[in-house]
Amino acid sequence: MSRLILENISFKTSNGETIVKDISFDVKRGETVALLGPSGSGKTSTLRLIAGLENPYGGTISIDGKVISNKMTTLPPEQRKLGMVFQDFALFPHLTVLENVLFGLKDASKHKKYAKDLLHQLNLSEFVDHYPHMLSGGQQQRVALARALAPKPKVLLMDEPFSGLDGPLRRQVRNDMHKLLHAEDVTAVFVTHDAPEAGIMSDNLVIMNKGTIIQTGTMEDVNKAPANGFVFNLLGEVNKIPCKAISGKVESPFGTLPTTKENGNVVVSFRPQAVQVAAKQKNTIETQIIDKHSMDGYVTLLKVKLPYVDTLINISTMVRDLPERGEKLSIFLAKKDLFVFAA
Repeated sequence: MSRLILENISFKTSNGETIVKDISFDVKRGETVALLGPSGSGKTSTLRLIAGLENPYGGTISIDGKVISNKMTTLPPEQRKLGMVFQDFALFPHLTVLENVLFGLKDASKHKKYAKDLLHQLNLSEFVDHYPHMLSGGQQQRVALARALAPKPKVLLMDEPFSGLDGPLRRQVRNDMHKLLHAEDVTAVFVTHDAPEAGIMSDNLVIMNKGTIIQTGTMEDVNKAPANGFVFNLLGEVNKIPCKAISGKVESPFGTLPTTKENGNVVVSFRPQAVQVAAKQKNTIETQIIDKHSMDGYVTLLKVKLPYVDTLINISTMVRDLPERGEKLSIFLAKKDLFVFAA
């Protein structure tokens, strides 16, 4: 059973500008759904509509079968049983870590054991009596998560919760949060513009652009069958080769490809990591290495020139003993890894 359901939700500003247009999706119990898209796509506005901080222009939002918001009526935020984690940790500086987690609960003593357990799962047990200024940014963010989960909300809402963290700290906090959400069977909606982060944190994606939903599904499914070039580009680095469609077919450096576009300009797209190097398959292509860099001793980034077309492509590979700059390199691309989109 779905815990959170949005049906045909629309939202306009006071001056009549449409921010969210007729979107629908649901979140099952214990599932984390990522709202993924560029700035201005309507992700945060959707989160605010769920939270009750904005009212929809049309449509219905319900939790556990109960309508919490529609055009005629809306339940106040404090009655929706939601937890919220934002970019700003918003911790009280005069309260300890444990006091911050318990803040606002009607009977804090009953929640104390659970609050301490949450802090333990987030590796914060030794900091329960510390004050926020004594913690790192990552520790403060974990405190904010524990505080949001302490009342055992029906749905947890997170708006770019890792945006203020960098590098290894960001990965550590993200992994700690992901582990805790699954351990506690939390139903969550997570806003981000970072595709790898969305893939790690969520069970399903809701990809948005200009206030509408472009595609939904798991990261794996969406990558295998992107709805369009926008989705494919959003999910990671892309190589693009301009080509022409003639009678529903595209002649590319990698062979003939089908396309739904009958005639006109198209782009053949593929991921750098989809390229197989030093391949022994048939239909390999001989390229020239223009540039070569080792990322970490395991992954090598190559820039190669394709024959017959004035195009450079990027390759990411773990193959060892590669040719040097200026030398030839055989590559191969499987048809399943090639996508044709309108130019």
